Amino acid sequence: MCTNIAARGLDFPKVDWVFQMDVPDQPDIYMHRVGRTARYRAEGKSLILVSEQELPLIEDLKAKKIQIHKITQNPQRYLRIDSSLESICSEHQDVKYLAQRALISYLRFVFKAHNKKIFDLRKIDLEAFAKSFGLPSAPVINFKGAQQEEEGNEEEQPKLTKIEKMRLKQKMKK
Repeated sequence: MCTNIAARGLDFPKVDWVFQMDVPDQPDIYMHRVGRTARYRAEGKSLILVSEQELPLIEDLKAKKIQIHKITQNPQRYLRIDSSLESICSEHQDVKYLAQRALISYLRFVFKAHNKKIFDLRKIDLEAFAKSFGLPSAPVINFKGAQQEEEGNEEEQPKLTKIEKMRLKQKMKK
């Protein structure tokens, strides 16, 4: 399994498969992740799970001459586990807490991602997404600055010094 953290500077001997469960926001990051396999003269393969919303990444990869083989799910083999996940979260508050944190963490990533063609909070069905984590409903989430970004271009906002950014981060944590 490879994420952006392990995408650069690490060499894992004899790795011939890289499995990506989330899409990167840029094709170059995809290449760095896949680069953990096929080192030197070895061959390697990669599998990436892509949702409907994330399909623009595939077009970006094709534009970079990356060979793509599509594998689709067999609808007859679908297995619904949302009620089981919800049951586990209701019985174990620590699991529910971790599910909430994971959901919020992913949404924060989507909010901060640069490629809005792929990562757009407005396109996510929060209720369905929360259910996929075993949560009965989506928690109320308010990302500071979300309204400003929708109203105006980020580049029009004044540039902050490092100290101002640090103070702003501290305020947001509080």
